[in-house]
Amino acid sequence: MGAMLISDITKRQSFDDVARWLDELRGHADSNGICPARESLAVPTDDATEFFQRENLFFPETSAIEA
Repeated sequence: MGAMLISDITKRQSFDDVARWLDELRGHADSNGICPARESLAVPTDDATEFFQRENLFFPETSAIEA
């Protein structure tokens, strides 16, 4: 699972709400961790990278575990 916080910076209230949304997310997050071990991935990174390169798409992969 994942979450993305998006605000409208043309509206101050939208931006100000981000802190509350973040608190709510942290309150409901699994405290056992949120980053899967690389060996538990259903799609190997090499497969995903190859597909995105072949389709000329950007593939941003990040990992909190591996920085």
